[in-house]
Amino acid sequence: MENSSHGKLYWACHHAIIGMMGAWRKWRGQFVLATIAIAIFLAIARAWVQPTVLVLRIYSFELFVALASIVTLVRCRSKLRWRSWTAVVVVILMMGMGHFWLRLEPHNYLTLYLTYKTLEVEELENLPETGNERIQPLNSIRVLAKEAMSEVQQMSDPFFVKVDSEYRWTMSVQPSFISRLTGVVSEVVSVSATSAAPNFSYENRHDVCFPVGEKLLLGKNAHIATIRSFGLWRFLSYQPADVKYVKDDSGDWVELISLIRWRGFIFPRPEFGGVQIVRQSHGGFLRWFRLMFAGDGEWVSPEKVKDYQFLRGQNLVPYEVGRYVAQSFRFQNGLFAPFPGYHKGDTRIPDLPGDANDQPFITFFRFSERPEDSKLYQYFALEPYEEIRKGLNTSVLFPADDIGPVKVYCHAKRKEALVGVSTVAAKVMESRKYYDWNNSQPAEQRPYIRNLEGKTRFMWMTTVVTHEKTKSESEAIAGSMPEVAITDAKYRRVVWMKPETTSVAWPMELVKELGTAWKAD
Repeated sequence: MENSSHGKLYWACHHAIIGMMGAWRKWRGQFVLATIAIAIFLAIARAWVQPTVLVLRIYSFELFVALASIVTLVRCRSKLRWRSWTAVVVVILMMGMGHFWLRLEPHNYLTLYLTYKTLEVEELENLPETGNERIQPLNSIRVLAKEAMSEVQQMSDPFFVKVDSEYRWTMSVQPSFISRLTGVVSEVVSVSATSAAPNFSYENRHDVCFPVGEKLLLGKNAHIATIRSFGLWRFLSYQPADVKYVKDDSGDWVELISLIRWRGFIFPRPEFGGVQIVRQSHGGFLRWFRLMFAGDGEWVSPEKVKDYQFLRGQNLVPYEVGRYVAQSFRFQNGLFAPFPGYHKGDTRIPDLPGDANDQPFITFFRFSERPEDSKLYQYFALEPYEEIRKGLNTSVLFPADDIGPVKVYCHAKRKEALVGVSTVAAKVMESRKYYDWNNSQPAEQRPYIRNLEGKTRFMWMTTVVTHEKTKSESEAIAGSMPEVAITDAKYRRVVWMKPETTSVAWPMELVKELGTAWKAD
């Protein structure tokens, strides 16, 4: 008989413990095997689960509100009758909130505002000069790399990075088909970004051995290996993004996996989460075991990037983070600047139809007064919110290594009236009306800034390339010796250049063609 001195809760727990002990004695072998199986499954499969967990964390506030609303309606269902005025009011409010949600996107609105308010921003008095201009656009390098393949292999996406003291396109050679399960990253290709005709031959190909790669499968995939290296907090807050190849301080090739970190609890926002450094290895059973359960790579947090010489000034920040920061400049004129029907001072990142490489444009900027700031930046040319207005509103320079403030130059405040990036292609085509534009197109307009005739001149540099029809619906830009056009953003005049003489001849040619107009300033 149960002792009356104990309450119901005590006896409920008492009987539950006795039941569990009996089940353990009877089924302990099965429990142990099931626990081991679940642990192994979670250790291996957590990389595939993590993206779903991350989405739930990002939208946790909305999920909480939705569940709270459902619970409230269920508890009040007995008081709500279809014909009562209360039900009508509830339906109207839900329809109104749904319309408001679709139009305003409160989550994105508030996270962008928080991003802008937490930015370290430096407003520039003068724009710096650009340098180390890359001639070929991104998609042209991608096609050229595919054309250079002579084996059953595949190239990874190229990235514009710093290698030693040069600026180059780097990409990796990885196995195709079934070899993606067992193979390694065997070669890194590094070609000059400032050359009009990049060389993909043996002198620019380097033998390497990376156990993981972005195009390999299962545990050898770079993203999966990175996720498996996460601890609990990084598992809930970080995600891998781009994979790049650079040289470290000792001259060895390393694989860099850029990370996105989601900061905040109610409205998480993306920011740079550092990089995962994967070094070369020849594998073995221990290496395979580590990949399966513990992942691979050395994490360098954003705060420690400056401690690594080869990471300073490097192209590290994921493009998604840079675009989010640039979008947050919609709030330059306050919280209500992007509000529907208002849009005072609101801006947008213009899309570039027909151009495979949208913003940001990775560009080298030279600051003469502060040499440490002369490095790669993600450049954004913001235009007014309404698409019919295409003037250059704001230039945003986001440091590609995340070191230092975001640099901003507001053209609209200075009433400069410069042509925006979305109209440059039309200006280039208009300058040569009889050009074969059916088989060619202006691609990847990017800033070209020089101090000429005693004043900083803002111009757009455009590469004109041929394109070919593929079996798919899209068109691939075919790499060849391209033509280059430079458009003066103030006077809308286009000057065509020879791509092989960039360092000396271009400024002199620009002064020759535009000097008369510039003297009128």
